[in-house]
Amino acid sequence: MKRILLLLVIGLLAACGSDTTGTNEEVNNNEQEIQEVEFDDELKYDGFMVSDVKAEIQDDKLKVSFRWLNNSGEDIHYTYLGYTGATQGDESLEEVSDAYDPSNKTNALFKNANGGSHRIDLEYELVNDEDVELVFGSAHTDKKDTLTVELE
Repeated sequence: MKRILLLLVIGLLAACGSDTTGTNEEVNNNEQEIQEVEFDDELKYDGFMVSDVKAEIQDDKLKVSFRWLNNSGEDIHYTYLGYTGATQGDESLEEVSDAYDPSNKTNALFKNANGGSHRIDLEYELVNDEDVELVFGSAHTDKKDTLTVELE
């Protein structure tokens, strides 16, 4: 009888000590859902092309990355030829990654060689739950394209 009672107590202690459901729930609650969207479009403009556009949404941030191919005949930075923006409804989103900071020469202000391809990474603060419109355009013509990121 003492042996059965001892086994029951050991079993109860083992069961109480291995209960980690509270910890697992906290881990699951702390995991953030990430939404990723890839666009197959090649956006062609006078002197350059934009491709491999990817958008990632996590929390209240939108990360956008794309490649631009310089066909201008000159070594030049992206912002001389084109522009990129993001909106939600009537509101323009603020770019917060300092990609356009003059001291950050590795991103949008990188001087890309003629015929060269360069990746640009941007980050925006989302302002609401509406879909996001990514706008790409030429700085020298009226041509622009819009890609829609549908928020889930």
